[in-house]
Amino acid sequence: MNTNLRRLVPIAHPEVILGLTTISLIRGLAGFLVFLLAFGLRREHASLLWYGFALGLSGVGSLIGLVSVARLRKFLKEQQMILMAIWFIAVGATGAAFWGNLGAQMMLAFCVGTAGAVAQPSFDAMTQRYVPSVSQGRAFAKFATREQLVWVCGALIPVVVTFPFPDGDIVIALVAGVGGLFYVASRRALRDRAVPRSSRLPPER
Repeated sequence: MNTNLRRLVPIAHPEVILGLTTISLIRGLAGFLVFLLAFGLRREHASLLWYGFALGLSGVGSLIGLVSVARLRKFLKEQQMILMAIWFIAVGATGAAFWGNLGAQMMLAFCVGTAGAVAQPSFDAMTQRYVPSVSQGRAFAKFATREQLVWVCGALIPVVVTFPFPDGDIVIALVAGVGGLFYVASRRALRDRAVPRSSRLPPER
């Protein structure tokens, strides 16, 4: 674990670091979508009502996500919920790129709002489990700062680069899909390292 990473978080537990990376990616995609919609609707000379509708659907998705968290915890672990959230964005973005109309962008806003509301409490619960109580206040402050910085970075991309809606949707789908695969592969590697080598050897005959 490098020194910079240890300086970033108060505890270098791999589960927390992987969860922080994934939830930050979700926040970055949310920022990307906000400005993708803002500039995309402006280029298409769409009414501001469409933007308000997107924000409203994102809020509805957030409420549904928050309500669903308690029930999902009965069946899924926090790590599984974070993975489900980022892949939900990938599926929603893929569908939006395929349909390519304004209605599809509204549904993508709903997906991103729902995913963020499911992933954030899951990450917070995981942080409370792995970070010592004396360090949790500092930890949550550092994590929130990083998430906001990634949100801003994601939001700046559509400001600098012009994306038609389908292209922007493909970017979201690819980033979310690769992020989900990275999370799965990283956690699998973490579990493999946690298993003693002798227990993985085949039994002698």
